[in-house]
Amino acid sequence: MASSFDGGGRSSAAAPMRVTVTDGPLQFEGAKDFRLRVVLAVLARRPVVIERIRSKDESPGVRDYEASLLHMLDKMTSGSKTDINTTGTRLRFKPGVLLGGLITHDCTTNRGIGYWLEALMLLAPFCKNPVKAVLTGVTNEALDVSVDRLRAVAMPLIKAFGIDGARLDCKRRGAQPRGGGMVTFSCPVVKELRAVSILEEGFIRRVRGVAYSARVSPQVGNRVVASARSLLNKLLPDVYINTDHMKGVDAGLSPGYALSLVAESTSGCLASAEAPVRPGETPEELGRRVSALLCDELSRGGCVDTDASPIALVFMALTPPDVSRLRIGRLSPRAVATLQLIDKILGVRFRLRPEPKGTIRQRAEAGVAADDEGARNLIAGKGMAPAAPKPADPDEELIKGKRKKRSRDDVEDEEEEEDAEAAAAEAAALAARVEVAITDSVIVSCVGMGYKNMARSVT
Repeated sequence: MASSFDGGGRSSAAAPMRVTVTDGPLQFEGAKDFRLRVVLAVLARRPVVIERIRSKDESPGVRDYEASLLHMLDKMTSGSKTDINTTGTRLRFKPGVLLGGLITHDCTTNRGIGYWLEALMLLAPFCKNPVKAVLTGVTNEALDVSVDRLRAVAMPLIKAFGIDGARLDCKRRGAQPRGGGMVTFSCPVVKELRAVSILEEGFIRRVRGVAYSARVSPQVGNRVVASARSLLNKLLPDVYINTDHMKGVDAGLSPGYALSLVAESTSGCLASAEAPVRPGETPEELGRRVSALLCDELSRGGCVDTDASPIALVFMALTPPDVSRLRIGRLSPRAVATLQLIDKILGVRFRLRPEPKGTIRQRAEAGVAADDEGARNLIAGKGMAPAAPKPADPDEELIKGKRKKRSRDDVEDEEEEEDAEAAAAEAAALAARVEVAITDSVIVSCVGMGYKNMARSVT
């Protein structure tokens, strides 16, 4: 798939490819990217065959959460056919027509609800009827994206593609091992998606978050918040983290607590980090760990969260035949696999243009930060001590009352000199504070295949 990442361009940019149902199904091997394979197969209306699914493992075959995903897809489609052999190592899946409507699904407790919810977000806008889904299971889990992170990052992202009116709510919390959480998701039907151009990263202006706790002391959430703020307030002052303490039936069936943080830039870009508590971990350790994870996520750069980038890439491929551009940080293995599968299943090839490393100072010299008042205000309040005032000269103080009356020109000259010195001091302080390295970022672009074109090609 090396040709998928050719920076030289896309030969078929002028003529977007349509999805056509071919005689032979898509062929894959192994369990890698199982969910994305079947989701893209549903969007493309193409059958898929996956062989040698964990054939060398001690417990070979399809896992229970993967079978549960296929069961959910069967609920929201009409005419889907699933065939799994006796050992579970071979799957043949023929997708049907996306219907949508009311979907109630009980997810397994060994994966988070986010595993099913991400697939639902990709398919719901293209159903014949608006989707109203109720999912039950584990709301916060280390392996999958939590409901809080999807609500804070993924929902604004899909709105940028023209999906207005989607809503995600967490009715009950559920921690491992027994779960008990409940999530509702609703999404309208869209006529077509909207091409996007998200290139400006901006400067981090504020941090928001949620610290949830269930079946533990309410003070646990407060301790997590205080620990997280102790680190983040050293970087910027605008940090606000809510505590969400659940009681009774809303607390689920198992005790637990977790922290989710979201950083917003001056251009509206979002980056997030989250984690549930580990065995033996204190609330203070959890707060510091998630704060460090957020700083690591910000160091990756880009205009979209790492875990939300596959959703953005799939929607970019499904937009009308127009160019979509998106700046992302360092390519994660999941993003690379998404680009490869989009090329193979949907026939849309992306162009990748790497951005060299630089600093905020270099961008400021280029005029990016010079006109950004919010960035200047943010940098001035990064928690660093302001420049100390110039100490007064004792001799100057002694003779101040004995100085002769100055002319008006002398006063104006001195005021201009003071203004120039103040401006120079402010510029020097700004330059000293913004010397922060920026990692490599990549601008991905493609010409969408068009949802309406896809629908006509399979009817």
